[in-house]
Amino acid sequence: MKIADRKKVSYKKKYLTRYDLNSKKINLDNLDGWSISVEMIKWILNNIPFNSVILELGSGKGTIELSKFYNVYTVEHNEEWLYKSNRVKYIYAPLVDNWYDVEVLKQKLPKNMIY
Repeated sequence: MKIADRKKVSYKKKYLTRYDLNSKKINLDNLDGWSISVEMIKWILNNIPFNSVILELGSGKGTIELSKFYNVYTVEHNEEWLYKSNRVKYIYAPLVDNWYDVEVLKQKLPKNMIY
């Protein structure tokens, strides 16, 4: 095969990250501020395999973005932030002594997530 007959490969495409390839699915308005940062979602997308389970403490708009790629369990103490996405498994756990109620977590988290 002659070099001229080979398909031209765009080096730009060859080195795109998973974030680059999926960034159109992400609503950047849901990131930063109180939510996870753009840099964090880039790191997660580039380093954690899609469809992995993520356990998140405290839900928000970033939860919605993560749930587009991952199986997200989120522990939340504020009822206002529950059930914002039908793709997320929400666990309501009120605060006890400034931390999530451990007894609720033991009951509601999947057994393979509990120490």
